[in-house]
Amino acid sequence: MEALLKDSHTILQSSPLRSRTNEPRGASPPLDSYLQNVTSVLSACKRSEISPEDLETVFEALASVLKADVPSDRRGGGGSNGLCSSAIIEACRCSRSLPDDRLRQLRGCSLGLLGSVTASPKCANVVSKKELLKLVLQQLLVRGAQPNEEDVRTLVRVAPVLLRGSSEGGGCAPAAEAGASATRYVPPHRRGSDSDFSDSEHDGSRSRSLPYLCLQCLECIDSKLLQPYFIQVFEALTEVLGEDSRSRSLRVIAAKVASKMLEGPSQRSYLAMAELPQSTKGLHRGFTTLSVQLGRLLTGLHATFRAAIQRENDAVLLGAVLRALGILSGVSPYARLEPGLAESTFGALYRKFERLMDRSLEHSGKEMSSEDFSVLQNVTNCLSLLISKGEVAAKGSPDSLKKCVSVMASITCSGSYPPGVRLDASIGLHRFAKALPVLAAPYAGLLQSAITGFLREDQEAVQDAGKPSFGEKICQQEIRALAEVLHVPASEAGPMVGFCEEVMAEGIDSGLPLVRSAVLQSMTHLKSDLAREVDSNKLSFLVSKVCHFAGEISGSSIGTRSSACRALGALLSLEPVLSLFDSFEHGLVTLISLGSADSGTLQVSLAWSLANVCDVLREQTQSGKGLPAALAKCVAMHLPSISALTIRLAGCNDKIRCNAVRCIGYIFDLSSALGADMEEDFESKAVDCMLGSLWKGNTKVQWNCCYAAGSFFRLSGGTAEEGELRGKLLDAVTSLMRSSTNYKVLSHAITALRQLEWKAYPAGAMAQVCESLVHVLLLLDRQKAPQLKEEELKEIAVDFLVSCVEEGGADDPGVVAVLEGEIDWLCTISEKLSSCLRRLA
Repeated sequence: MEALLKDSHTILQSSPLRSRTNEPRGASPPLDSYLQNVTSVLSACKRSEISPEDLETVFEALASVLKADVPSDRRGGGGSNGLCSSAIIEACRCSRSLPDDRLRQLRGCSLGLLGSVTASPKCANVVSKKELLKLVLQQLLVRGAQPNEEDVRTLVRVAPVLLRGSSEGGGCAPAAEAGASATRYVPPHRRGSDSDFSDSEHDGSRSRSLPYLCLQCLECIDSKLLQPYFIQVFEALTEVLGEDSRSRSLRVIAAKVASKMLEGPSQRSYLAMAELPQSTKGLHRGFTTLSVQLGRLLTGLHATFRAAIQRENDAVLLGAVLRALGILSGVSPYARLEPGLAESTFGALYRKFERLMDRSLEHSGKEMSSEDFSVLQNVTNCLSLLISKGEVAAKGSPDSLKKCVSVMASITCSGSYPPGVRLDASIGLHRFAKALPVLAAPYAGLLQSAITGFLREDQEAVQDAGKPSFGEKICQQEIRALAEVLHVPASEAGPMVGFCEEVMAEGIDSGLPLVRSAVLQSMTHLKSDLAREVDSNKLSFLVSKVCHFAGEISGSSIGTRSSACRALGALLSLEPVLSLFDSFEHGLVTLISLGSADSGTLQVSLAWSLANVCDVLREQTQSGKGLPAALAKCVAMHLPSISALTIRLAGCNDKIRCNAVRCIGYIFDLSSALGADMEEDFESKAVDCMLGSLWKGNTKVQWNCCYAAGSFFRLSGGTAEEGELRGKLLDAVTSLMRSSTNYKVLSHAITALRQLEWKAYPAGAMAQVCESLVHVLLLLDRQKAPQLKEEELKEIAVDFLVSCVEEGGADDPGVVAVLEGEIDWLCTISEKLSSCLRRLA
């Protein structure tokens, strides 16, 4: 062993790389004798006598031998080929016997040797490459041994060569492996071939195991590490999937690797930048951007998967390809890719789906194999993912969409299909109902019957060791699908009323958590028109049950309490519930009591519910009817508590704050309409909340703040304190107009300023407002192709600027100074503004 290590060190020192570093070079041993020595020593040596450091030295020496300038006649001959292959095989077998913690030390050198073998294909046969890949796979499977960037780069570099199944190199007969002459006779039953194509009918082909092992290695690597090499790896995978001559198992694992590489939030955000511009103008340059490369990659993958779907009939392979296509559909930004890509993919899937369903419905699903059912599940999942993207819902064939919904509803409600198929069909039906509720509405009665039938079964008999059963999961999706069609017009009011009176009442009272959660979520879809058809006693029952599950006394999880809180806000916003005084007051008191909770999840739902309830009460006070006397008194009594809770929520994160500041604006309106006795410092606290939100909040918080500021401007009085608060808020809104580029924020800010009476403007504030409006118009003027929302904002800004000038701005020196410097280009914006400014000049 010592002599072998000494020879290995000598070879490493005499390598071309060492010679370039001016290190001393010893006399290099003959390569053939060295290779024979490696084979004999490692085969005779006990495994316990070999250390990872010794094997690392041998691996590096073998890589140097492969890189050496061996004459072409020796490189192509059987002797050197067989000796090198035998040495690699013995080194790999010795390494594979090491413990895991020592095996991982050899990953870098074994991948380096694999790279050298791939670069010099004639120096090693298939068996040696296979042993090297087995060793690399074993190293990658060691727990907690993720490869580094250099290891991934090496594997990606050799993967295309290995996946091609090249037939270069010497024969792989055992005689050649032992170092015998290449002309020695080998019996036919012991002969082999390196070609993947010639042995395509034999599962035991050794050459076919090379691409299979390579794909297994790629499957072991975290997809985040492969992101920089997506284009290279997917090109190789596309070649494998597109060749019918490749074995089924190879194409199956290629589809699995593609699925793993595409799955996950990191991949979704990375591929979101993909685009495929339709115009080639400006793209004639010496390089292609990453976004365009990714766009071409996604388009090519769609074409490959579509071709595989149309061509393949094997259920296992088809299922793997369909799963990969489903994940690809979920991460593809179709709006930025080739037009019609989603529709063509949907068409290919629908044709496969139609053939499967014709055969399935003919036999009621009884003669389909488990593999066929798996294919049906994956097709259903792909179709529903594509429909959720929106492009197919808008441009797809109405007949195919109707049939998809019909078949999914039939499978979901039929007991002749396996539970897994029914569950995937119910998920697909929910996605279709969300995208196309009108198409799902005719099946509301069928779904309602299936739900009530399940809820009236003996639930203890269907429980699966405390876990949710398939029936419970299917029922959850059926309720979600029905919730999406609750707002469909009155032609389907009958089944929908039954859903509210039976399914909601029975589902919320059942002991099934998933069903109860789905019922609570469905209540947020209720509208007043449908609620008027529901029995008032049922509504009171639902309110009381929701209050129970929202409270801490119920012992429910935070998720359930949060859903109940949101459902309670939706119920209290219904006009029929407003007339049920006791139920409304019970629900309002419950909402206020939830303010003591510290959970962020619950606080998000609480802020949303308070804002919606106050919005409905505000609308009622501003309508001709107004609130009933008892209800108005109740609201006025609880309004100070609601305002204190809302101001506390406005100090939380943006998800909570966006609804809390909206609620502050509603409270201003309610307190003015009802004459509620608010706290003395409510206005100052509310303005402080709005100022902090305008400076620090996101865009949604900012436009809700602008709405609340408009309410304050409209309703504030003439006291000195209120005048000071108006001035602070006015400065903040105009400053926001100069700094924001969000059209919705700018529109709400202008609308808020228009709520303030002209006589209430502080001195110099009119010039400040005009300067902000000029800044907004300048921002819009820079847009080369303005859209509808930009044109609407421009019209609002022009109208308000004209009003500012006509309502006293013409006599304000500050306003005149602001407009005189910009009068030339302002006159080009609109005729209305031009005539106004000419009078000013």
